[in-house]
Parts: sequence; structure tokens; C-alpha cells
Amino acid sequence: MRTDIVNTVPSSRTDELLRERGYDLLDEYLTIIEKAHFDSSGPVLELATGTGRTAAILARCGFDVITGDITLGKRAEALIRIAPAYGNRVSMAALNMERLPFRDNSVTTIISLNTIHELDHPGACVQELIRVHDPRGVLVIGDYNETGFAVLQEIHRIVFGRDHSRGYLSIQDVEDELTRLYRTITKIETPLNVSYLCRGKLPVRSSRTFI
Repeated sequence: MRTDIVNTVPSSRTDELLRERGYDLLDEYLTIIEKAHFDSSGPVLELATGTGRTAAILARCGFDVITGDITLGKRAEALIRIAPAYGNRVSMAALNMERLPFRDNSVTTIISLNTIHELDHPGACVQELIRVHDPRGVLVIGDYNETGFAVLQEIHRIVFGRDHSRGYLSIQDVEDELTRLYRTITKIETPLNVSYLCRGKLPVRSSRTFI
């Protein structure tokens, strides 16, 4: 059951404040993952690790996960979320999204949720995700919608005493590039997020202006 998956992931202060306001990021991530229908025969590449929400949900859904971030500074927090019972399903790595160490068209399943707004060069990172993605597989990219950014701004000020980043590239800009490069794009809307499920990568290069 959905609650058996979501309720076994340890909550942070941010999760608690979100639930007080009627939102649940973990439940949204589960919805997105369920709609993606990932192939379970190989690992899912998840970027970026952050505090481990996406990796925790993927592992509980039975997927093997390679999760990467520019540093492993939040590794301890992520491992708490993932939990020892699921730790054997998750491999952590220091990965620079601007220069991923994978061949072109070599990674079948990729997911990146609520990461675009955190990146210094989001266009370059999205191009890398597209470059390494196997045309036969599934790519999911998502970020906060306007409601998500507004709610996280309020909570960020409470928890961290500072503004929440909105980043340099909107998810709508990402949609435009994905639409140009993939045969099939499915838009997944959840209360705080908008995500794009991409299949059928076309033999077209990413736009040089998309950086």
C-alpha cells in the first residue's frame, strides 16, 4: 500500500511543516515514480541525492538505485531516510551533473526531481541527462510549480532562516527542450511539482543556447 511506502521514510522538519499545510513531498514522489513505470531489471540513476527523498522511495518500491550528488555532504541524512533495511538497494556516488561519467545513450532509467532550481548551470546539467539517456528507456525531470516554490519559501524561512532558491532555469524552459528532443512527453502534475516523463529520444542534439 502507498502508506506503507511513504510512512516508513523518516520525516524531516521540512516534511512535518509541509504536512501541517496539507502537502506531502514523499507521496508526490511516489505518485511520479508509479506513473513512470520504470523497468526494474536495471538500476535507476537518480540525481541529485540531496537528503535522500527520491532514493528512499525508489528503494522501497523495489528498485536498485545509483544516486549521485556533487558532494556527499548530506550522505548521513540521506542514509537515515533510506534506512538500513533498504541500504543494499542504494549506491551513492559523487557525481557532477555537468560532466556525468557515462557514455552517450548508456543509461536506461533516469530521474531528477526538484534539482534543477539548485544548480548553477542547469541547462548544461539537463543536456548531460539527455546525452547519457538511452533512447529505449525513460527519463523523468521535475521541479516545483509556483505553489511549490511559494510553500517552500515559507518553510525555508522557518527552518533555515533564508530564502528558498528559485534557480536560473524554469521547468517550463526544460519542457520546451524536452519536447524538441523526445517523441513522447507526458506531463505529471502534483500539488507542489510539475514533472515530465520522456520516452523515445530523437537523434537531435540539444540546443547550444539552452545553457
